[in-house]
Amino acid sequence: MSFDAVLDSAAGVAYLAVFDGGQKRFASSTPMRGREAAKLPVWVESELEKHGIALADVGRWTVGAGPGSFTGLRLAAALVAGWCYGKAGSCRAVPGVLGMAAAAMIVPGGRLGCLYDGRNREIICCVVRADASGKLSLDGEPQILNAEAAAKFLNGEPGLELAAFSAELEAVRKIVPEAKITAVDAPELAALEAAPIPFDDDVTRLVYIR
Repeated sequence: MSFDAVLDSAAGVAYLAVFDGGQKRFASSTPMRGREAAKLPVWVESELEKHGIALADVGRWTVGAGPGSFTGLRLAAALVAGWCYGKAGSCRAVPGVLGMAAAAMIVPGGRLGCLYDGRNREIICCVVRADASGKLSLDGEPQILNAEAAAKFLNGEPGLELAAFSAELEAVRKIVPEAKITAVDAPELAALEAAPIPFDDDVTRLVYIR
Protein backbone atom coordinates (compact mmCIF):
# COMPACT_ATOMS: atom_id res chain seq x y z
CA MET A 1 0.00 0.00 0.00
CA SER A 2 1.28 3.48 -0.87
CA PHE A 3 0.36 6.69 0.92
CA ASP A 4 0.71 10.40 0.18
CA ALA A 5 2.19 12.58 2.92
CA VAL A 6 2.43 16.34 3.49
CA LEU A 7 5.14 17.95 5.63
CA ASP A 8 4.86 21.67 6.34
CA SER A 9 6.52 24.19 8.63
CA ALA A 10 4.69 27.35 9.72
CA ALA A 11 4.82 29.78 12.67
CA GLY A 12 7.28 27.64 14.62
CA VAL A 13 5.36 24.39 14.23
CA ALA A 14 5.91 21.31 12.06
CA TYR A 15 2.81 19.71 10.57
CA LEU A 16 2.45 16.22 9.13
CA ALA A 17 -0.56 14.63 7.43
CA VAL A 18 -0.91 11.32 5.60
CA PHE A 19 -3.54 10.62 2.95
CA ASP A 20 -4.83 7.37 1.54
CA GLY A 21 -6.61 7.76 -1.79
CA GLY A 22 -7.25 11.44 -1.03
CA GLN A 23 -8.71 10.71 2.42
CA LYS A 24 -6.82 11.98 5.45
CA ARG A 25 -5.45 9.05 7.48
CA PHE A 26 -4.06 11.21 10.29
CA ALA A 27 -2.56 14.63 11.05
CA SER A 28 -0.05 15.63 13.73
CA SER A 29 1.99 18.65 14.77
CA THR A 30 4.94 19.46 17.01
CA PRO A 31 6.78 22.65 18.05
CA MET A 32 9.81 23.35 15.90
CA ARG A 33 11.85 26.32 17.01
CA GLY A 34 15.60 26.50 17.40
CA ARG A 35 17.06 23.21 18.57
CA GLU A 36 13.66 21.52 18.39
CA ALA A 37 14.17 21.31 14.61
CA ALA A 38 16.78 18.57 15.13
CA LYS A 39 14.06 16.10 16.17
CA LEU A 40 12.02 16.46 12.97
CA PRO A 41 13.09 13.24 11.17
CA VAL A 42 12.66 11.14 14.33
CA TRP A 43 9.28 12.72 15.02
CA VAL A 44 8.00 12.07 11.48
CA GLU A 45 9.00 8.40 11.57
CA SER A 46 7.52 8.01 15.06
CA GLU A 47 4.17 9.50 13.98
CA LEU A 48 4.04 7.22 10.96
CA GLU A 49 4.78 4.17 13.11
CA LYS A 50 2.00 5.12 15.56
CA HIS A 51 -0.43 4.67 12.70
CA GLY A 52 1.11 1.48 11.34
CA ILE A 53 2.89 3.17 8.44
CA ALA A 54 6.54 2.70 7.58
CA LEU A 55 8.53 5.48 5.96
CA ALA A 56 8.88 3.26 2.87
CA ASP A 57 5.07 3.06 2.63
CA VAL A 58 4.88 6.74 1.66
CA GLY A 59 5.03 6.85 -2.12
CA ARG A 60 4.70 10.62 -2.62
CA TRP A 61 5.67 13.59 -0.47
CA THR A 62 4.44 17.17 -0.62
CA VAL A 63 6.55 19.72 1.23
CA GLY A 64 5.24 23.15 2.17
CA ALA A 65 7.21 25.84 0.34
CA GLY A 66 6.36 28.69 2.68
CA PRO A 67 6.39 31.43 3.56
CA GLY A 68 8.16 30.20 6.67
CA SER A 69 11.41 30.25 8.61
CA PHE A 70 14.67 29.67 6.77
CA THR A 71 15.66 26.79 9.02
CA GLY A 72 12.25 25.10 9.19
CA LEU A 73 11.58 25.16 5.47
CA ARG A 74 15.06 24.07 4.48
CA LEU A 75 15.06 21.20 6.95
CA ALA A 76 11.68 19.87 5.81
CA ALA A 77 12.67 20.18 2.15
CA ALA A 78 16.03 18.49 2.71
CA LEU A 79 14.42 15.58 4.55
CA VAL A 80 11.85 15.02 1.82
CA ALA A 81 14.51 15.27 -0.88
CA GLY A 82 16.58 12.66 0.93
CA TRP A 83 13.69 10.29 1.47
CA CYS A 84 12.73 10.56 -2.20
CA TYR A 85 16.23 10.34 -3.66
CA GLY A 86 16.25 8.14 -6.74
CA LYS A 87 12.45 7.81 -6.86
CA ALA A 88 11.13 9.71 -9.87
CA GLY A 89 7.87 11.60 -9.41
CA SER A 90 7.80 11.13 -5.66
CA CYS A 91 8.00 14.69 -4.28
CA ARG A 92 7.08 18.29 -4.96
CA ALA A 93 6.89 21.71 -3.30
CA VAL A 94 3.51 23.43 -2.81
CA PRO A 95 3.01 26.91 -1.33
CA GLY A 96 2.24 26.39 2.33
CA VAL A 97 0.11 29.52 2.27
CA LEU A 98 -2.62 27.48 0.57
CA GLY A 99 -3.07 25.70 3.90
CA MET A 100 -3.65 28.98 5.71
CA ALA A 101 -6.17 30.10 3.09
CA ALA A 102 -8.08 26.83 3.34
CA ALA A 103 -8.14 26.97 7.14
CA ALA A 104 -9.46 30.55 6.94
CA MET A 105 -12.39 29.23 4.87
CA ILE A 106 -11.67 31.14 1.67
CA VAL A 107 -14.81 31.06 -0.45
CA PRO A 108 -14.99 29.86 -4.07
CA GLY A 109 -14.34 32.81 -6.37
CA GLY A 110 -12.76 34.78 -3.51
CA ARG A 111 -9.35 36.23 -2.72
CA LEU A 112 -7.55 36.25 0.63
CA GLY A 113 -4.48 38.13 1.77
CA CYS A 114 -2.41 35.82 3.98
CA LEU A 115 -0.07 37.72 6.29
CA TYR A 116 3.10 36.48 7.98
CA ASP A 117 5.48 38.03 10.48
CA GLY A 118 8.43 38.95 8.26
CA ARG A 119 10.36 40.33 11.23
CA ASN A 120 12.43 43.51 10.90
CA ARG A 121 9.15 45.47 11.27
CA GLU A 122 7.74 43.95 8.09
CA ILE A 123 5.11 41.46 7.02
CA ILE A 124 4.97 39.08 4.09
CA CYS A 125 1.69 39.15 2.20
CA CYS A 126 0.62 36.35 -0.14
CA VAL A 127 -2.71 36.70 -1.93
CA VAL A 128 -4.51 33.42 -2.60
CA ARG A 129 -7.31 33.04 -5.11
CA ALA A 130 -10.02 30.36 -5.12
CA ASP A 131 -11.63 29.59 -8.46
CA ALA A 132 -15.31 28.80 -8.85
CA SER A 133 -14.70 25.17 -7.88
CA GLY A 134 -12.67 26.16 -4.81
CA LYS A 135 -9.27 25.27 -6.27
CA LEU A 136 -6.57 27.44 -4.69
CA SER A 137 -3.62 29.21 -6.31
CA LEU A 138 -1.31 32.14 -5.64
CA ASP A 139 -2.46 35.46 -7.07
CA GLY A 140 0.81 37.21 -7.83
CA GLU A 141 4.14 37.07 -6.00
CA PRO A 142 4.63 37.31 -2.21
CA GLN A 143 5.30 40.88 -1.09
CA ILE A 144 7.47 42.13 1.77
CA LEU A 145 5.80 45.19 3.29
CA ASN A 146 6.67 47.66 6.03
CA ALA A 147 3.88 49.63 7.72
CA GLU A 148 3.80 52.35 5.07
CA ALA A 149 3.86 49.92 2.14
CA ALA A 150 1.25 47.71 3.80
CA ALA A 151 -1.13 50.64 4.23
CA LYS A 152 -0.68 51.60 0.58
CA PHE A 153 -1.22 48.00 -0.55
CA LEU A 154 -4.41 47.55 1.48
CA ASN A 155 -5.78 50.90 0.32
CA GLY A 156 -5.41 49.59 -3.22
CA GLU A 157 -7.21 46.34 -2.31
CA PRO A 158 -10.52 47.47 -0.78
CA GLY A 159 -12.53 44.53 0.44
CA LEU A 160 -9.61 42.10 0.47
CA GLU A 161 -10.07 39.76 3.42
CA LEU A 162 -7.00 38.99 5.51
CA ALA A 163 -5.75 36.06 7.60
CA ALA A 164 -2.72 35.30 9.77
CA PHE A 165 -1.59 32.53 12.08
CA SER A 166 -2.69 33.05 15.68
CA ALA A 167 0.92 32.71 16.88
CA GLU A 168 1.96 35.64 14.66
CA LEU A 169 -1.15 37.80 14.98
CA GLU A 170 0.30 40.21 17.53
CA ALA A 171 3.40 40.85 15.41
CA VAL A 172 1.33 41.25 12.24
CA ARG A 173 -1.04 43.74 13.90
CA LYS A 174 1.90 46.02 14.69
CA ILE A 175 2.28 46.57 10.95
CA VAL A 176 -1.44 46.71 10.05
CA PRO A 177 -3.11 47.78 13.33
CA GLU A 178 -6.44 48.81 11.79
CA ALA A 179 -6.96 45.75 9.60
CA LYS A 180 -9.57 43.08 10.29
CA ILE A 181 -7.68 39.78 10.34
CA THR A 182 -8.98 36.22 10.66
CA ALA A 183 -6.81 34.22 13.07
CA VAL A 184 -5.83 30.74 11.90
CA ASP A 185 -4.57 28.23 14.45
CA ALA A 186 -3.09 25.70 11.99
CA PRO A 187 -2.91 25.17 8.22
CA GLU A 188 -5.25 22.74 6.46
CA LEU A 189 -2.81 20.31 4.87
CA ALA A 190 -5.51 18.77 2.68
CA ALA A 191 -5.24 21.92 0.55
CA LEU A 192 -1.56 21.19 -0.10
CA GLU A 193 -2.29 17.54 -0.86
CA ALA A 194 -5.00 18.55 -3.36
CA ALA A 195 -2.95 21.26 -5.10
CA PRO A 196 -2.76 20.71 -8.90
CA ILE A 197 1.03 20.93 -8.95
CA PRO A 198 3.04 18.14 -10.59
CA PHE A 199 5.36 15.85 -8.65
CA ASP A 200 8.49 17.18 -10.34
CA ASP A 201 11.02 16.14 -7.67
CA ASP A 202 11.95 19.80 -7.06
CA VAL A 203 11.54 20.94 -3.45
CA THR A 204 13.91 23.91 -3.72
CA ARG A 205 11.39 26.65 -4.56
CA LEU A 206 10.96 28.00 -1.02
CA VAL A 207 9.75 31.37 0.28
CA TYR A 208 11.80 32.23 3.37
CA ILE A 209 11.02 34.54 6.24
CA ARG A 210 14.30 36.05 7.31
